[in-house]
Amino acid sequence: KAAEQKKAEAKKKAAEKQKAAEQQKVEELKKQLDQQAKLQQKAEQKKAAEKQKKPAEEKKKAEEKKKAEQKKKVAEPQKQVFKLGVSGVDHVLGKGKEAKSGSKVVVKYSGRLTKNNKRFDAGRIDFRLGRSEVIAGWDIGIRGMKVGGKRTLVIPAVAGYGRAGAPPDIPPNASLTFDVELLNVK
Repeated sequence: KAAEQKKAEAKKKAAEKQKAAEQQKVEELKKQLDQQAKLQQKAEQKKAAEKQKKPAEEKKKAEEKKKAEQKKKVAEPQKQVFKLGVSGVDHVLGKGKEAKSGSKVVVKYSGRLTKNNKRFDAGRIDFRLGRSEVIAGWDIGIRGMKVGGKRTLVIPAVAGYGRAGAPPDIPPNASLTFDVELLNVK
Protein backbone atom coordinates (compact mmCIF):
# COMPACT_ATOMS: atom_id res chain seq x y z
CA LYS A 1 0.00 0.00 0.00
CA ALA A 2 2.79 2.41 0.85
CA ALA A 3 4.39 1.85 -2.56
CA GLU A 4 1.07 2.46 -4.30
CA GLN A 5 0.52 5.61 -2.25
CA LYS A 6 3.99 6.92 -3.17
CA LYS A 7 3.32 6.12 -6.81
CA ALA A 8 0.00 8.03 -6.69
CA GLU A 9 1.69 11.01 -5.03
CA ALA A 10 4.43 11.01 -7.67
CA LYS A 11 1.82 10.97 -10.45
CA LYS A 12 -0.05 13.83 -8.79
CA LYS A 13 3.13 15.92 -8.51
CA ALA A 14 4.01 15.22 -12.15
CA ALA A 15 0.52 16.29 -13.26
CA GLU A 16 0.78 19.50 -11.21
CA LYS A 17 4.19 20.23 -12.75
CA GLN A 18 2.83 19.70 -16.25
CA LYS A 19 -0.17 21.94 -15.56
CA ALA A 20 2.14 24.70 -14.27
CA ALA A 21 4.34 24.38 -17.37
CA GLU A 22 1.30 24.61 -19.66
CA GLN A 23 0.07 27.69 -17.80
CA GLN A 24 3.49 29.29 -18.20
CA LYS A 25 3.36 28.59 -21.95
CA VAL A 26 -0.06 30.23 -22.15
CA GLU A 27 1.29 33.33 -20.37
CA GLU A 28 4.24 33.46 -22.76
CA LEU A 29 1.89 33.21 -25.74
CA LYS A 30 -0.20 36.06 -24.36
CA LYS A 31 2.93 38.22 -24.08
CA GLN A 32 3.90 37.38 -27.65
CA LEU A 33 0.45 38.33 -28.92
CA ASP A 34 0.64 41.62 -26.99
CA GLN A 35 3.98 42.39 -28.65
CA GLN A 36 2.61 41.55 -32.10
CA ALA A 37 -0.44 43.77 -31.53
CA LYS A 38 1.78 46.68 -30.41
CA LEU A 39 3.99 46.32 -33.48
CA GLN A 40 0.96 46.25 -35.74
CA GLN A 41 -0.48 49.33 -34.04
CA LYS A 42 2.81 51.22 -34.48
CA ALA A 43 2.91 50.29 -38.17
CA GLU A 44 -0.67 51.51 -38.64
CA GLN A 45 0.14 54.78 -36.83
CA LYS A 46 3.18 55.31 -39.07
CA LYS A 47 1.06 54.66 -42.15
CA ALA A 48 -1.57 57.13 -40.95
CA ALA A 49 1.10 59.81 -40.38
CA GLU A 50 2.40 59.32 -43.94
CA LYS A 51 -1.11 59.62 -45.35
CA GLN A 52 -1.56 63.00 -43.64
CA LYS A 53 1.32 64.38 -45.70
CA LYS A 54 -0.49 63.75 -49.03
CA PRO A 55 -2.37 66.51 -50.83
CA ALA A 56 -5.99 67.10 -49.78
CA GLU A 57 -7.56 65.16 -52.68
CA GLU A 58 -5.43 62.07 -52.14
CA LYS A 59 -6.05 62.33 -48.42
CA LYS A 60 -9.81 62.31 -48.94
CA LYS A 61 -9.62 59.20 -51.17
CA ALA A 62 -7.38 57.46 -48.66
CA GLU A 63 -9.80 58.23 -45.81
CA GLU A 64 -12.72 56.80 -47.78
CA LYS A 65 -10.75 53.64 -48.51
CA LYS A 66 -9.70 53.39 -44.87
CA LYS A 67 -13.32 53.71 -43.71
CA ALA A 68 -14.35 50.89 -46.02
CA GLU A 69 -11.53 48.69 -44.73
CA GLN A 70 -12.34 49.48 -41.11
CA LYS A 71 -15.87 48.20 -41.58
CA LYS A 72 -14.31 44.82 -42.30
CA LYS A 73 -11.76 44.97 -39.50
CA VAL A 74 -12.33 44.20 -35.86
CA ALA A 75 -12.60 47.44 -33.88
CA GLU A 76 -10.04 46.26 -31.36
CA PRO A 77 -8.40 42.88 -31.94
CA GLN A 78 -9.34 40.56 -29.09
CA LYS A 79 -7.01 37.80 -28.01
CA GLN A 80 -8.66 34.46 -27.54
CA VAL A 81 -7.12 31.47 -25.82
CA PHE A 82 -8.42 28.09 -26.90
CA LYS A 83 -7.65 24.49 -25.91
CA LEU A 84 -4.04 23.32 -25.51
CA GLY A 85 -2.81 26.92 -25.23
CA VAL A 86 -3.66 27.78 -28.84
CA SER A 87 -4.40 31.50 -29.08
CA GLY A 88 -5.71 33.76 -31.79
CA VAL A 89 -6.30 37.37 -32.69
CA ASP A 90 -9.03 38.22 -35.20
CA HIS A 91 -8.03 40.98 -37.61
CA VAL A 92 -11.09 40.69 -39.85
CA LEU A 93 -14.35 39.10 -38.81
CA GLY A 94 -15.87 37.16 -41.66
CA LYS A 95 -19.53 37.48 -42.55
CA GLY A 96 -19.99 34.18 -44.35
CA LYS A 97 -20.66 30.63 -43.23
CA GLU A 98 -19.14 29.53 -39.90
CA ALA A 99 -16.48 26.80 -39.74
CA LYS A 100 -17.75 23.98 -37.52
CA SER A 101 -16.37 20.56 -36.70
CA GLY A 102 -16.95 18.27 -39.68
CA SER A 103 -17.08 21.16 -42.20
CA LYS A 104 -14.77 21.08 -45.20
CA VAL A 105 -12.82 24.35 -45.10
CA VAL A 106 -10.50 26.15 -47.51
CA VAL A 107 -7.79 28.22 -45.83
CA LYS A 108 -5.10 30.55 -47.18
CA TYR A 109 -2.16 30.64 -44.78
CA SER A 110 1.36 31.75 -44.04
CA GLY A 111 3.32 29.95 -41.31
CA ARG A 112 6.38 31.08 -39.42
CA LEU A 113 8.34 30.11 -36.34
CA THR A 114 7.15 32.24 -33.41
CA LYS A 115 10.67 32.41 -31.95
CA ASN A 116 12.34 34.20 -34.87
CA ASN A 117 9.52 34.91 -37.38
CA LYS A 118 11.23 32.68 -39.97
CA ARG A 119 8.63 31.74 -42.58
CA PHE A 120 8.53 28.01 -43.28
CA ASP A 121 5.41 27.62 -45.43
CA ALA A 122 2.57 29.43 -47.17
CA GLY A 123 -0.23 28.43 -49.46
CA ARG A 124 -3.79 27.27 -49.60
CA ILE A 125 -5.22 24.08 -48.13
CA ASP A 126 -8.58 22.43 -47.81
CA PHE A 127 -9.39 19.91 -45.09
CA ARG A 128 -12.20 18.58 -42.94
CA LEU A 129 -12.24 20.48 -39.65
CA GLY A 130 -11.93 18.41 -36.46
CA ARG A 131 -10.82 15.23 -38.22
CA SER A 132 -7.06 15.49 -37.43
CA GLU A 133 -6.19 16.03 -41.09
CA VAL A 134 -3.97 18.94 -40.00
CA ILE A 135 -2.14 19.82 -36.77
CA ALA A 136 -4.40 20.08 -33.71
CA GLY A 137 -3.78 23.83 -33.43
CA TRP A 138 -5.51 24.37 -36.76
CA ASP A 139 -8.52 22.22 -35.84
CA ILE A 140 -8.81 24.26 -32.64
CA GLY A 141 -7.99 27.72 -34.01
CA ILE A 142 -10.02 27.69 -37.24
CA ARG A 143 -13.22 26.49 -35.57
CA GLY A 144 -15.68 29.37 -35.14
CA MET A 145 -14.25 31.56 -37.89
CA LYS A 146 -16.55 32.78 -40.66
CA VAL A 147 -15.78 32.95 -44.37
CA GLY A 148 -13.80 36.12 -45.07
CA GLY A 149 -12.29 36.13 -41.59
CA LYS A 150 -8.59 36.69 -40.97
CA ARG A 151 -6.90 35.49 -37.79
CA THR A 152 -3.38 35.12 -36.44
CA LEU A 153 -2.93 31.84 -34.58
CA VAL A 154 -0.11 31.13 -32.14
CA ILE A 155 0.20 27.39 -31.71
CA PRO A 156 2.39 25.86 -28.99
CA ALA A 157 4.38 22.74 -29.80
CA VAL A 158 1.90 20.50 -27.97
CA ALA A 159 -0.77 21.48 -30.56
CA GLY A 160 1.72 21.63 -33.45
CA TYR A 161 4.51 19.22 -34.30
CA GLY A 162 5.49 18.47 -30.71
CA ARG A 163 8.83 17.11 -29.57
CA ALA A 164 9.68 15.71 -33.00
CA GLY A 165 9.15 18.91 -34.97
CA ALA A 166 9.03 18.64 -38.76
CA PRO A 167 12.65 18.77 -39.91
CA PRO A 168 14.31 20.55 -41.54
CA ASP A 169 12.07 23.64 -41.30
CA ILE A 170 10.37 23.15 -37.94
CA PRO A 171 12.62 22.29 -35.00
CA PRO A 172 11.52 20.19 -32.00
CA ASN A 173 9.21 21.88 -29.47
CA ALA A 174 8.62 24.87 -31.78
CA SER A 175 5.81 27.34 -31.24
CA LEU A 176 4.26 28.31 -34.58
CA THR A 177 2.47 31.44 -35.79
CA PHE A 178 0.03 31.28 -38.69
CA ASP A 179 -1.78 34.09 -40.46
CA VAL A 180 -4.92 32.44 -41.81
CA GLU A 181 -7.83 33.55 -43.96
CA LEU A 182 -10.94 31.41 -44.20
CA LEU A 183 -11.85 31.33 -47.90
CA ASN A 184 -14.69 28.81 -47.95
CA VAL A 185 -16.78 26.43 -45.81
CA LYS A 186 -18.63 23.52 -47.41
